[in-house]
Amino acid sequence: MRIREQQVTEAVIGFIQTMGFSHVCEFPLLGKVADVYAFRRDLDVSLAVECKERDWRRAIRQAVAYQVAADLVFLAMPAPHVTENVTREMRARGIGVISVGHDGATIVLVPARSGMYLIPVIRDKAIARFENVAGATA
Repeated sequence: MRIREQQVTEAVIGFIQTMGFSHVCEFPLLGKVADVYAFRRDLDVSLAVECKERDWRRAIRQAVAYQVAADLVFLAMPAPHVTENVTREMRARGIGVISVGHDGATIVLVPARSGMYLIPVIRDKAIARFENVAGATA
């Protein structure tokens, strides 16, 4: 049974909501569009998630760009496609990996490292834009 990118995105949204984050889908970020951008004000933590069905190599370019604007950056993929190559490459770049099972269960296989390439002024602008968008959709 194939897990589509939309199913990965929905599972990620459920996962981050249980952790108390507010989110926006398809969030413009540095000339790219993050599948999910989230913020938790009480912790002052932002995160960006790139969801892919298979093409994790393309996700690297997108996720690396997000690292200047989000505290934590993740790649989320269907569990059958999360290989040792995926986890090794993402770990080396400080990008977390979220595995999504057929039942929608999410597991963080690789934690994201915070602040590797973060530029505070860009992060703050992203959060301000997020709050404007999230407030408008609430």
